[in-house]
Amino acid sequence: MSERWDIEVDVVVAGTGAGGLTAAVVAQERGAKVIVLEKTDKAGGASAVSGGAVWVPNNRFLRAGFQPEFWDPQRKTWIKKPDSKDQTFKYLKAIAAGRSSDELIKTYNDTVNEACEYLEENTHVEWSHVTLMPDYFPEWEGAVKGGRIMEANLVSLNALPPEVVEKIRISPTTLPLFLEELIKWGGLATMTSGSWDFKLIEERSKDRLYGWGTALIARLLHTCLERGVEVRYNTPASNLAVENGKVVGVIAEHEGKELRIRTKKGVVLATGGFEWHEKMPEAFLRGPMKGPMSPPHNTGDGHRMAMEAGAQVGLMSEAWWFPTVHTMDDYDGKPYYRGVFFEKVLPGVIIVNRYGKRFANEGVNYFDFTRAMHTWNPNKHEYPNIPAWMIFDERVHQKYTIFTMFPGAEPTDPPFKWANTLKELAEKNGIDAEVLEDTVERFNECAVEGKDPEFNRGESYFDRFYGDPNWEPNPTLGPVEKPPFFAIEVYSGCLGSCGGLKINTKAQVLDYKDKPIPGLYAAGNVTAAVSGGGYPSSGITIGAGICFGYIAARELTK
Repeated sequence: MSERWDIEVDVVVAGTGAGGLTAAVVAQERGAKVIVLEKTDKAGGASAVSGGAVWVPNNRFLRAGFQPEFWDPQRKTWIKKPDSKDQTFKYLKAIAAGRSSDELIKTYNDTVNEACEYLEENTHVEWSHVTLMPDYFPEWEGAVKGGRIMEANLVSLNALPPEVVEKIRISPTTLPLFLEELIKWGGLATMTSGSWDFKLIEERSKDRLYGWGTALIARLLHTCLERGVEVRYNTPASNLAVENGKVVGVIAEHEGKELRIRTKKGVVLATGGFEWHEKMPEAFLRGPMKGPMSPPHNTGDGHRMAMEAGAQVGLMSEAWWFPTVHTMDDYDGKPYYRGVFFEKVLPGVIIVNRYGKRFANEGVNYFDFTRAMHTWNPNKHEYPNIPAWMIFDERVHQKYTIFTMFPGAEPTDPPFKWANTLKELAEKNGIDAEVLEDTVERFNECAVEGKDPEFNRGESYFDRFYGDPNWEPNPTLGPVEKPPFFAIEVYSGCLGSCGGLKINTKAQVLDYKDKPIPGLYAAGNVTAAVSGGGYPSSGITIGAGICFGYIAARELTK
Protein backbone atom coordinates (compact mmCIF):
# COMPACT_ATOMS: atom_id res chain seq x y z
CA MET A 1 0.00 0.00 0.00
CA SER A 2 2.81 2.44 0.87
CA GLU A 3 4.09 2.30 -2.70
CA ARG A 4 0.78 3.75 -3.91
CA TRP A 5 0.87 6.84 -1.73
CA ASP A 6 3.01 9.98 -1.84
CA ILE A 7 2.02 11.19 1.63
CA GLU A 8 0.49 9.46 4.62
CA VAL A 9 -1.29 11.40 7.39
CA ASP A 10 -4.07 10.91 9.91
CA VAL A 11 -6.47 13.56 8.57
CA VAL A 12 -6.83 15.37 5.27
CA VAL A 13 -8.78 18.63 5.24
CA ALA A 14 -9.79 20.09 1.86
CA GLY A 15 -10.37 23.84 2.11
CA THR A 16 -9.05 26.69 4.25
CA GLY A 17 -12.24 28.54 5.20
CA ALA A 18 -13.36 28.84 8.82
CA GLY A 19 -14.73 25.29 8.86
CA GLY A 20 -11.65 23.70 7.31
CA LEU A 21 -9.11 25.50 9.50
CA THR A 22 -11.18 24.78 12.62
CA ALA A 23 -11.20 21.08 11.77
CA ALA A 24 -7.46 21.14 11.12
CA VAL A 25 -6.43 22.88 14.32
CA VAL A 26 -8.75 20.80 16.52
CA ALA A 27 -7.62 17.50 14.98
CA GLN A 28 -3.95 18.47 15.33
CA GLU A 29 -4.45 19.61 18.93
CA ARG A 30 -5.93 16.18 19.65
CA GLY A 31 -2.85 14.37 18.37
CA ALA A 32 -3.52 13.86 14.67
CA LYS A 33 -1.07 14.51 11.86
CA VAL A 34 -3.00 16.85 9.54
CA ILE A 35 -2.54 18.16 6.03
CA VAL A 36 -4.75 20.91 4.61
CA LEU A 37 -5.22 21.28 0.87
CA GLU A 38 -5.99 24.72 -0.59
CA LYS A 39 -7.01 25.08 -4.20
CA THR A 40 -5.59 28.60 -4.61
CA ASP A 41 -2.50 30.47 -3.47
CA LYS A 42 -4.37 32.16 -0.58
CA ALA A 43 -6.15 30.84 2.51
CA GLY A 44 -9.65 31.70 3.62
CA GLY A 45 -12.09 31.17 0.78
CA ALA A 46 -15.49 32.80 1.20
CA SER A 47 -14.91 33.14 4.97
CA ALA A 48 -12.01 35.53 4.42
CA VAL A 49 -13.99 37.97 2.26
CA SER A 50 -17.10 37.83 4.46
CA GLY A 51 -18.13 40.08 7.34
CA GLY A 52 -16.79 37.41 9.68
CA ALA A 53 -19.89 37.31 11.88
CA VAL A 54 -20.58 34.11 13.84
CA TRP A 55 -24.11 33.46 15.10
CA VAL A 56 -23.71 32.02 18.60
CA PRO A 57 -26.93 31.97 20.65
CA ASN A 58 -26.48 32.07 24.42
CA ASN A 59 -22.81 32.97 23.88
CA ARG A 60 -20.43 33.73 26.72
CA PHE A 61 -21.16 37.46 26.54
CA LEU A 62 -24.86 36.78 27.04
CA ARG A 63 -24.16 34.38 29.87
CA ALA A 64 -21.90 37.00 31.49
CA GLY A 65 -24.80 39.39 31.90
CA PHE A 66 -25.79 41.00 28.60
CA GLN A 67 -29.52 40.35 28.37
CA PRO A 68 -31.00 40.31 24.87
CA GLU A 69 -34.42 41.74 24.14
CA PHE A 70 -37.30 39.54 22.97
CA TRP A 71 -40.54 40.78 21.43
CA ASP A 72 -43.64 40.29 23.58
CA PRO A 73 -46.61 40.18 21.15
CA GLN A 74 -49.19 40.48 23.92
CA ARG A 75 -47.72 43.59 25.51
CA LYS A 76 -46.36 44.79 22.14
CA THR A 77 -43.02 45.72 23.62
CA TRP A 78 -39.46 44.42 23.95
CA ILE A 79 -38.53 42.67 27.17
CA LYS A 80 -35.10 41.75 28.48
CA LYS A 81 -34.49 38.20 29.60
CA PRO A 82 -31.71 35.59 29.42
CA ASP A 83 -31.17 33.73 26.18
CA SER A 84 -31.77 29.98 26.16
CA LYS A 85 -31.40 26.95 23.93
CA ASP A 86 -35.15 26.51 23.97
CA GLN A 87 -35.69 29.98 22.52
CA THR A 88 -33.07 29.47 19.85
CA PHE A 89 -34.41 26.06 18.88
CA LYS A 90 -37.91 27.45 18.34
CA TYR A 91 -36.60 30.26 16.18
CA LEU A 92 -34.19 28.16 14.13
CA LYS A 93 -36.80 25.46 13.60
CA ALA A 94 -39.26 28.07 12.31
CA ILE A 95 -36.60 29.46 9.96
CA ALA A 96 -35.79 26.00 8.60
CA ALA A 97 -39.48 25.48 7.75
CA GLY A 98 -39.22 21.69 7.84
CA ARG A 99 -36.14 21.50 5.59
CA SER A 100 -33.66 20.57 8.31
CA SER A 101 -33.84 17.92 11.00
CA ASP A 102 -34.49 18.67 14.65
CA GLU A 103 -31.37 16.65 15.45
CA LEU A 104 -29.09 18.87 13.33
CA ILE A 105 -30.65 22.05 14.71
CA LYS A 106 -30.21 20.78 18.25
CA THR A 107 -26.60 19.82 17.51
CA TYR A 108 -25.82 23.33 16.29
CA ASN A 109 -27.59 24.80 19.27
CA ASP A 110 -25.69 22.56 21.68
CA THR A 111 -22.23 22.76 20.09
CA VAL A 112 -21.50 26.11 18.42
CA ASN A 113 -20.73 27.70 21.80
CA GLU A 114 -18.43 24.86 22.76
CA ALA A 115 -16.62 25.12 19.43
CA CYS A 116 -16.11 28.89 19.65
CA GLU A 117 -14.94 28.71 23.24
CA TYR A 118 -12.52 25.93 22.31
CA LEU A 119 -11.01 28.20 19.66
CA GLU A 120 -10.66 31.07 22.09
CA GLU A 121 -9.01 28.87 24.72
CA ASN A 122 -6.72 26.93 22.38
CA THR A 123 -5.91 29.16 19.38
CA HIS A 124 -5.14 32.78 18.53
CA VAL A 125 -8.85 33.46 18.02
CA GLU A 126 -10.21 36.18 20.32
CA TRP A 127 -13.90 36.98 20.24
CA SER A 128 -15.65 40.32 20.51
CA HIS A 129 -19.37 40.84 21.08
CA VAL A 130 -21.64 42.32 18.41
CA THR A 131 -24.48 43.66 20.54
CA LEU A 132 -26.40 45.66 17.97
CA MET A 133 -27.07 43.32 15.05
CA PRO A 134 -30.57 41.79 15.24
CA ASP A 135 -31.83 38.40 14.15
CA TYR A 136 -33.41 38.70 10.72
CA PHE A 137 -36.95 38.20 12.01
CA PRO A 138 -36.65 39.82 15.44
CA GLU A 139 -40.39 39.77 16.19
CA TRP A 140 -40.63 35.98 15.77
CA GLU A 141 -40.79 33.74 18.82
CA GLY A 142 -37.29 32.98 20.06
CA ALA A 143 -35.59 35.76 18.05
CA VAL A 144 -33.68 38.64 19.63
CA LYS A 145 -33.12 42.32 19.00
CA GLY A 146 -29.35 41.82 19.26
CA GLY A 147 -26.54 40.06 21.10
CA ARG A 148 -26.22 36.62 19.51
CA ILE A 149 -23.36 37.50 17.17
CA MET A 150 -19.63 37.40 17.82
CA GLU A 151 -16.69 38.47 15.65
CA ALA A 152 -12.95 38.01 15.80
CA ASN A 153 -10.93 40.84 17.29
CA LEU A 154 -8.94 42.95 14.86
CA VAL A 155 -5.56 41.51 13.94
CA SER A 156 -2.38 43.38 12.99
CA LEU A 157 -0.57 41.97 10.01
CA ASN A 158 2.54 43.70 11.36
CA ALA A 159 2.44 41.31 14.34
CA LEU A 160 2.08 38.11 12.30
CA PRO A 161 4.84 35.94 10.82
CA PRO A 162 5.51 36.67 7.13
CA GLU A 163 4.49 33.13 6.13
CA VAL A 164 1.03 33.85 7.54
CA VAL A 165 0.63 37.35 6.11
CA GLU A 166 1.55 36.41 2.56
CA LYS A 167 -1.04 33.64 2.48
CA ILE A 168 -4.11 35.41 3.90
CA ARG A 169 -6.86 36.17 1.42
CA ILE A 170 -7.70 39.87 1.72
CA SER A 171 -11.19 41.15 0.92
CA PRO A 172 -11.38 44.16 -1.43
CA THR A 173 -13.79 45.84 1.01
CA THR A 174 -12.28 44.97 4.39
CA LEU A 175 -11.80 47.94 6.73
CA PRO A 176 -9.96 48.13 10.08
CA LEU A 177 -13.27 48.13 11.91
CA PHE A 178 -15.33 45.94 14.16
CA LEU A 179 -18.75 45.06 12.80
CA GLU A 180 -20.11 46.66 15.96
CA GLU A 181 -18.46 49.95 14.98
CA LEU A 182 -19.68 49.75 11.39
CA ILE A 183 -23.26 49.33 12.58
CA LYS A 184 -22.98 52.01 15.27
CA TRP A 185 -21.63 54.50 12.71
CA GLY A 186 -24.55 53.81 10.37
CA GLY A 187 -23.05 51.47 7.80
CA LEU A 188 -21.14 52.08 4.59
CA ALA A 189 -23.84 54.34 3.17
CA THR A 190 -23.28 56.96 5.89
CA MET A 191 -19.50 57.02 5.52
CA THR A 192 -19.38 60.79 5.04
CA SER A 193 -22.12 61.72 7.48
CA GLY A 194 -19.75 62.74 10.25
CA SER A 195 -20.44 59.65 12.36
CA TRP A 196 -17.33 57.84 11.17
CA ASP A 197 -14.06 58.13 13.11
CA PHE A 198 -11.57 58.44 10.26
CA LYS A 199 -8.74 59.35 12.61
CA LEU A 200 -9.17 55.97 14.31
CA ILE A 201 -9.27 54.24 10.92
CA GLU A 202 -6.06 56.02 9.87
CA GLU A 203 -4.27 54.99 13.05
CA ARG A 204 -5.35 51.38 12.67
CA SER A 205 -4.35 51.33 9.01
CA LYS A 206 -0.79 52.27 9.98
CA ASP A 207 -0.66 49.09 12.08
CA ARG A 208 -2.21 47.13 9.16
CA LEU A 209 -5.13 46.12 11.31
CA TYR A 210 -7.84 44.02 9.70
CA GLY A 211 -11.21 42.87 10.92
CA TRP A 212 -14.17 40.79 9.74
CA GLY A 213 -13.49 37.48 7.99
CA THR A 214 -9.89 38.40 7.26
CA ALA A 215 -9.15 38.65 10.99
CA LEU A 216 -10.77 35.30 11.76
CA ILE A 217 -8.87 33.47 9.01
CA ALA A 218 -5.58 35.16 9.95
CA ARG A 219 -5.93 33.99 13.55
CA LEU A 220 -6.84 30.42 12.57
CA LEU A 221 -4.11 30.16 9.94
CA HIS A 222 -1.53 31.54 12.38
CA THR A 223 -2.48 28.82 14.85
CA CYS A 224 -2.30 26.06 12.23
CA LEU A 225 1.17 27.03 11.03
CA GLU A 226 2.42 27.61 14.58
CA ARG A 227 1.26 24.11 15.55
CA GLY A 228 2.85 22.40 12.58
CA VAL A 229 -0.23 21.77 10.46
CA GLU A 230 0.93 21.46 6.86
CA VAL A 231 -1.00 23.64 4.40
CA ARG A 232 -0.46 22.89 0.71
CA TYR A 233 -1.43 25.77 -1.57
CA ASN A 234 -2.28 25.52 -5.27
CA THR A 235 -3.25 21.94 -4.54
CA PRO A 236 -6.88 21.27 -5.51
CA ALA A 237 -8.35 17.96 -4.40
CA SER A 238 -9.73 16.15 -7.45
CA ASN A 239 -10.90 12.73 -6.24
CA LEU A 240 -11.53 10.69 -3.14
CA ALA A 241 -9.76 7.36 -2.82
CA VAL A 242 -12.29 4.72 -1.80
CA GLU A 243 -11.52 1.12 -0.82
CA ASN A 244 -14.28 -1.31 0.12
CA GLY A 245 -16.71 1.55 0.60
CA LYS A 246 -14.40 3.53 2.89
CA VAL A 247 -12.70 6.82 2.05
CA VAL A 248 -8.99 6.20 2.61
CA GLY A 249 -7.39 9.15 0.92
CA VAL A 250 -7.46 12.06 -1.49
CA ILE A 251 -6.08 12.46 -4.98
CA ALA A 252 -4.93 16.03 -5.54
CA GLU A 253 -3.04 18.01 -8.15
CA HIS A 254 0.15 19.88 -7.32
CA GLU A 255 2.60 21.52 -9.70
CA GLY A 256 1.13 19.66 -12.63
CA LYS A 257 1.47 16.27 -11.01
CA GLU A 258 -0.89 13.89 -9.24
CA LEU A 259 -0.47 13.83 -5.47
CA ARG A 260 -1.85 10.78 -3.65
CA ILE A 261 -2.47 11.30 0.06
CA ARG A 262 -3.32 8.41 2.35
CA THR A 263 -5.38 9.12 5.47
CA LYS A 264 -5.52 6.79 8.46
CA LYS A 265 -8.57 8.38 10.03
CA GLY A 266 -10.53 10.29 7.42
CA VAL A 267 -11.15 13.26 5.15
CA VAL A 268 -12.94 16.52 5.99
CA LEU A 269 -14.42 18.30 2.99
CA ALA A 270 -14.66 22.07 3.55
CA THR A 271 -14.42 23.13 -0.07
CA GLY A 272 -17.18 25.74 -0.11
CA GLY A 273 -20.09 26.07 -2.51
CA PHE A 274 -20.63 25.59 -6.23
CA GLU A 275 -21.72 29.14 -7.11
CA TRP A 276 -18.84 29.73 -9.56
CA HIS A 277 -19.19 26.43 -11.42
CA GLU A 278 -19.90 26.81 -15.11
CA LYS A 279 -22.99 24.56 -15.07
CA MET A 280 -24.06 23.70 -11.52
CA PRO A 281 -25.92 26.94 -10.62
CA GLU A 282 -28.11 26.65 -13.69
CA ALA A 283 -28.61 22.93 -13.11
CA PHE A 284 -29.55 23.14 -9.43
CA LEU A 285 -30.51 26.58 -8.13
CA ARG A 286 -34.15 27.61 -7.74
CA GLY A 287 -33.77 30.57 -10.07
CA PRO A 288 -31.24 32.55 -12.08
CA MET A 289 -28.13 33.53 -10.15
CA LYS A 290 -25.71 36.21 -11.33
CA GLY A 291 -23.19 37.95 -9.16
CA PRO A 292 -21.77 35.66 -6.45
CA MET A 293 -19.83 37.56 -3.79
CA SER A 294 -17.36 34.77 -2.95
CA PRO A 295 -13.89 34.38 -4.49
CA PRO A 296 -14.23 32.86 -7.97
CA HIS A 297 -12.85 29.45 -7.02
CA ASN A 298 -15.89 27.80 -5.43
CA THR A 299 -16.77 25.39 -8.20
CA GLY A 300 -18.33 22.51 -6.29
CA ASP A 301 -15.22 20.31 -6.13
CA GLY A 302 -16.23 18.73 -2.81
CA HIS A 303 -19.80 18.19 -4.02
CA ARG A 304 -18.61 16.33 -7.10
CA MET A 305 -16.03 14.19 -5.28
CA ALA A 306 -18.47 13.13 -2.59
CA MET A 307 -21.32 12.43 -5.00
CA GLU A 308 -18.99 10.21 -7.01
CA ALA A 309 -18.39 8.34 -3.75
CA GLY A 310 -22.14 7.86 -3.26
CA ALA A 311 -22.97 10.89 -1.07
CA GLN A 312 -26.54 12.09 -0.65
CA VAL A 313 -27.23 15.78 -1.30
CA GLY A 314 -29.93 18.16 -0.13
CA LEU A 315 -31.09 21.76 -0.55
CA MET A 316 -29.27 21.98 -3.87
CA SER A 317 -31.78 24.55 -5.08
CA GLU A 318 -30.72 27.04 -2.40
CA ALA A 319 -27.95 29.56 -1.87
CA TRP A 320 -27.17 32.24 0.66
CA TRP A 321 -29.05 34.68 -1.55
CA PHE A 322 -27.95 38.30 -1.76
CA PRO A 323 -28.88 41.06 -4.24
CA THR A 324 -25.66 42.29 -5.84
CA VAL A 325 -24.35 44.93 -8.22
CA HIS A 326 -21.26 45.08 -10.38
CA THR A 327 -19.32 48.33 -10.02
CA MET A 328 -16.81 47.31 -12.69
CA ASP A 329 -14.29 45.95 -10.16
CA ASP A 330 -12.43 42.66 -10.57
CA TYR A 331 -11.15 40.10 -8.07
CA ASP A 332 -8.82 37.22 -8.94
CA GLY A 333 -9.52 37.75 -12.62
CA LYS A 334 -13.32 37.65 -12.34
CA PRO A 335 -15.96 40.34 -11.80
CA TYR A 336 -16.26 41.46 -8.20
CA TYR A 337 -19.86 41.83 -7.03
CA ARG A 338 -20.95 44.01 -4.11
CA GLY A 339 -23.92 43.19 -1.93
CA VAL A 340 -26.92 45.53 -1.79
CA PHE A 341 -27.23 45.77 1.98
CA PHE A 342 -27.48 49.19 3.67
CA GLU A 343 -28.26 50.92 0.37
CA LYS A 344 -31.64 49.34 -0.37
CA VAL A 345 -33.02 50.37 3.03
CA LEU A 346 -32.22 54.09 2.76
CA PRO A 347 -35.09 56.58 2.66
CA GLY A 348 -35.47 57.62 -0.97
CA VAL A 349 -34.44 54.28 -2.47
CA ILE A 350 -36.68 51.69 -4.13
CA ILE A 351 -36.08 48.60 -6.26
CA VAL A 352 -38.28 47.92 -9.30
CA ASN A 353 -38.52 45.29 -12.01
CA ARG A 354 -38.57 45.80 -15.78
CA TYR A 355 -42.26 46.65 -15.57
CA GLY A 356 -41.50 49.56 -13.26
CA LYS A 357 -43.10 47.89 -10.25
CA ARG A 358 -41.79 47.34 -6.76
CA PHE A 359 -42.09 43.64 -5.95
CA ALA A 360 -41.01 43.27 -2.30
CA ASN A 361 -40.20 45.11 0.90
CA GLU A 362 -36.72 46.51 0.26
CA GLY A 363 -36.14 46.58 4.02
CA VAL A 364 -36.23 42.82 4.59
CA ASN A 365 -33.02 40.85 4.89
CA TYR A 366 -31.00 40.37 1.71
CA PHE A 367 -31.67 36.62 1.63
CA ASP A 368 -35.44 36.80 1.47
CA PHE A 369 -35.46 39.86 -0.78
CA THR A 370 -33.48 37.92 -3.38
CA ARG A 371 -35.90 35.04 -3.09
CA ALA A 372 -38.63 37.46 -4.19
CA MET A 373 -36.60 38.07 -7.34
CA HIS A 374 -37.21 34.41 -8.22
CA THR A 375 -40.99 34.79 -8.40
CA TRP A 376 -42.27 33.05 -11.53
CA ASN A 377 -45.05 34.45 -13.72
CA PRO A 378 -46.84 31.44 -15.26
CA ASN A 379 -48.84 33.58 -17.69
CA LYS A 380 -45.79 35.22 -19.23
CA HIS A 381 -43.47 32.27 -18.56
CA GLU A 382 -40.75 34.45 -17.05
CA TYR A 383 -39.07 35.78 -13.95
CA PRO A 384 -40.61 39.27 -13.96
CA ASN A 385 -38.27 40.57 -11.25
CA ILE A 386 -35.08 39.72 -13.09
CA PRO A 387 -33.54 42.05 -14.06
CA ALA A 388 -34.22 44.68 -11.41
CA TRP A 389 -32.99 48.21 -10.75
CA MET A 390 -32.31 50.23 -7.63
CA ILE A 391 -33.76 53.71 -8.16
CA PHE A 392 -32.81 56.80 -6.13
CA ASP A 393 -32.83 60.56 -6.48
CA GLU A 394 -30.43 63.48 -6.18
CA ARG A 395 -31.11 63.93 -2.45
CA VAL A 396 -29.85 60.38 -1.85
CA HIS A 397 -26.90 61.01 -4.17
CA GLN A 398 -25.90 64.09 -2.19
CA LYS A 399 -26.34 62.51 1.25
CA TYR A 400 -25.22 58.87 1.12
CA THR A 401 -22.42 56.70 -0.24
CA ILE A 402 -23.96 54.42 -2.87
CA PHE A 403 -21.55 51.53 -3.44
CA THR A 404 -18.48 53.19 -5.02
CA MET A 405 -20.07 56.64 -5.49
CA PHE A 406 -19.51 59.07 -2.63
CA PRO A 407 -22.04 61.81 -1.84
CA GLY A 408 -22.21 64.37 -4.63
CA ALA A 409 -19.47 62.67 -6.67
CA GLU A 410 -19.69 62.62 -10.43
CA PRO A 411 -21.52 59.41 -11.43
CA THR A 412 -20.06 57.07 -14.02
CA ASP A 413 -21.78 55.03 -16.69
CA PRO A 414 -21.37 52.11 -16.11
CA PRO A 415 -22.54 51.15 -13.53
CA PHE A 416 -24.99 54.02 -13.01
CA LYS A 417 -27.57 55.50 -15.37
CA TRP A 418 -29.18 58.87 -14.65
CA ALA A 419 -31.66 61.29 -16.19
CA ASN A 420 -33.62 64.43 -15.35
CA THR A 421 -36.95 62.62 -15.54
CA LEU A 422 -38.17 59.20 -14.47
CA LYS A 423 -39.45 58.64 -17.99
CA GLU A 424 -36.03 59.23 -19.52
CA LEU A 425 -34.36 57.05 -16.85
CA ALA A 426 -36.82 54.25 -17.58
CA GLU A 427 -36.13 54.43 -21.31
CA LYS A 428 -32.37 54.21 -20.71
CA ASN A 429 -32.81 50.99 -18.72
CA GLY A 430 -35.62 49.28 -20.61
CA ILE A 431 -38.16 49.86 -17.82
CA ASP A 432 -41.83 50.58 -18.43
CA ALA A 433 -41.80 54.38 -18.05
CA GLU A 434 -45.50 54.96 -17.42
CA VAL A 435 -45.67 52.30 -14.71
CA LEU A 436 -42.45 53.55 -13.07
CA GLU A 437 -43.86 57.06 -12.84
CA ASP A 438 -47.05 55.70 -11.29
CA THR A 439 -45.09 53.48 -8.88
CA VAL A 440 -42.97 56.39 -7.64
CA GLU A 441 -45.98 58.68 -7.31
CA ARG A 442 -47.89 56.18 -5.16
CA PHE A 443 -44.79 55.34 -3.11
CA ASN A 444 -44.05 59.02 -2.44
CA GLU A 445 -47.58 59.76 -1.24
CA CYS A 446 -47.24 57.17 1.52
CA ALA A 447 -43.50 57.57 2.20
CA VAL A 448 -43.86 61.15 3.41
CA GLU A 449 -46.18 59.77 6.09
CA GLY A 450 -43.76 56.96 6.94
CA LYS A 451 -45.98 54.19 5.63
CA ASP A 452 -45.81 51.50 2.97
CA PRO A 453 -49.23 49.85 2.67
CA GLU A 454 -48.10 47.78 -0.33
CA PHE A 455 -45.18 45.91 1.29
CA ASN A 456 -45.11 47.07 4.94
CA ARG A 457 -41.56 48.40 4.68
CA GLY A 458 -40.42 49.92 7.92
CA GLU A 459 -42.81 48.07 10.20
CA SER A 460 -40.32 45.51 11.48
CA TYR A 461 -37.52 46.50 13.82
CA PHE A 462 -35.13 44.88 11.33
CA ASP A 463 -36.28 47.20 8.51
CA ARG A 464 -35.88 50.33 10.59
CA PHE A 465 -32.57 49.25 12.13
CA TYR A 466 -30.67 49.57 8.84
CA GLY A 467 -32.35 52.81 7.78
CA ASP A 468 -31.28 56.37 8.55
CA PRO A 469 -32.01 57.05 12.27
CA ASN A 470 -32.06 60.79 11.58
CA TRP A 471 -34.83 60.54 8.99
CA GLU A 472 -38.42 61.00 10.12
CA PRO A 473 -41.07 59.78 10.47
CA ASN A 474 -39.73 56.39 9.29
CA PRO A 475 -35.96 55.81 8.99
CA THR A 476 -36.36 53.68 5.87
CA LEU A 477 -39.08 55.53 3.95
CA GLY A 478 -38.51 58.72 2.00
CA PRO A 479 -39.85 60.05 -1.31
CA VAL A 480 -38.03 59.69 -4.63
CA GLU A 481 -38.66 63.16 -6.00
CA LYS A 482 -35.59 65.33 -6.63
CA PRO A 483 -34.02 65.12 -10.13
CA PRO A 484 -31.78 63.89 -11.53
CA PHE A 485 -32.81 60.30 -10.91
CA PHE A 486 -30.37 57.39 -10.82
CA ALA A 487 -30.53 53.64 -11.49
CA ILE A 488 -28.15 50.71 -11.09
CA GLU A 489 -28.95 47.16 -12.14
CA VAL A 490 -29.43 44.64 -9.33
CA TYR A 491 -28.68 40.94 -9.79
CA SER A 492 -30.01 37.91 -7.95
CA GLY A 493 -26.64 37.03 -6.48
CA CYS A 494 -25.45 35.14 -3.42
CA LEU A 495 -22.77 34.85 -0.77
CA GLY A 496 -22.35 31.23 -1.80
CA SER A 497 -24.46 28.14 -2.37
CA CYS A 498 -25.85 26.46 0.76
CA GLY A 499 -27.01 23.13 -0.60
CA GLY A 500 -24.80 20.10 -0.63
CA LEU A 501 -23.77 16.97 1.21
CA LYS A 502 -26.18 15.63 3.79
CA ILE A 503 -24.43 15.14 7.10
CA ASN A 504 -25.51 13.71 10.43
CA THR A 505 -24.93 15.10 13.92
CA LYS A 506 -21.36 13.76 13.83
CA ALA A 507 -20.59 15.67 10.61
CA GLN A 508 -20.39 12.35 8.74
CA VAL A 509 -21.43 12.47 5.10
CA LEU A 510 -24.43 10.25 4.42
CA ASP A 511 -25.11 7.99 1.46
CA TYR A 512 -28.50 7.58 -0.17
CA LYS A 513 -29.50 5.01 2.43
CA ASP A 514 -28.83 7.58 5.16
CA LYS A 515 -25.78 5.61 6.26
CA PRO A 516 -22.45 7.33 7.01
CA ILE A 517 -19.78 6.92 4.36
CA PRO A 518 -16.84 5.65 6.42
CA GLY A 519 -13.96 8.09 6.59
CA LEU A 520 -15.83 11.06 5.06
CA TYR A 521 -16.84 14.22 6.94
CA ALA A 522 -17.88 17.70 5.83
CA ALA A 523 -18.48 21.23 7.11
CA GLY A 524 -19.48 24.60 5.73
CA ASN A 525 -21.05 25.47 2.39
CA VAL A 526 -20.23 22.08 0.89
CA THR A 527 -23.01 20.70 3.13
CA ALA A 528 -26.79 21.11 3.15
CA ALA A 529 -27.34 24.05 5.52
CA VAL A 530 -28.44 23.31 9.08
CA SER A 531 -30.90 26.20 8.74
CA GLY A 532 -32.71 24.37 5.97
CA GLY A 533 -32.31 27.00 3.30
CA GLY A 534 -33.55 29.75 5.62
CA TYR A 535 -31.47 32.56 7.11
CA PRO A 536 -31.90 33.21 10.86
CA SER A 537 -29.24 35.89 11.20
CA SER A 538 -25.88 37.08 10.00
CA GLY A 539 -23.23 34.55 11.01
CA ILE A 540 -25.11 31.28 10.53
CA THR A 541 -22.82 30.45 7.60
CA ILE A 542 -19.49 30.72 9.43
CA GLY A 543 -21.12 29.50 12.64
CA ALA A 544 -22.13 26.24 10.97
CA GLY A 545 -18.69 25.83 9.41
CA ILE A 546 -16.94 26.22 12.76
CA CYS A 547 -19.48 24.05 14.58
CA PHE A 548 -19.36 21.06 12.25
CA GLY A 549 -15.64 21.42 11.50
CA TYR A 550 -15.10 21.14 15.26
CA ILE A 551 -17.42 18.12 15.48
CA ALA A 552 -15.75 16.38 12.53
CA ALA A 553 -12.28 16.78 14.07
CA ARG A 554 -13.41 15.42 17.43
CA GLU A 555 -15.10 12.44 15.82
CA LEU A 556 -12.05 11.66 13.70
CA THR A 557 -9.73 11.77 16.70
CA LYS A 558 -11.77 9.84 19.26
